[in-house]
Amino acid sequence: MKPPTFFFLPLSEQAHAQFLQLVAFLDNLNLSQVSDSLNYIWSSQVFSTSKAYKALSGHTKVHPAFAWLWKSTC
Repeated sequence: MKPPTFFFLPLSEQAHAQFLQLVAFLDNLNLSQVSDSLNYIWSSQVFSTSKAYKALSGHTKVHPAFAWLWKSTC
């Protein structure tokens, strides 16, 4: 398949080679008809900011002020 010519400005040789590489990659891409789904690392289908915070912060010790701030209703 001949790559489309979307570009009207002269491309550098490197940019043109990268473009052709991208076209080749996309030509070989197999798409499925299966719907996408989100899977959270905490094994729940429901998003929770507190669970996301715990997952992102890991097991590091945090200052007590942050615990107070997290529990505030602001």
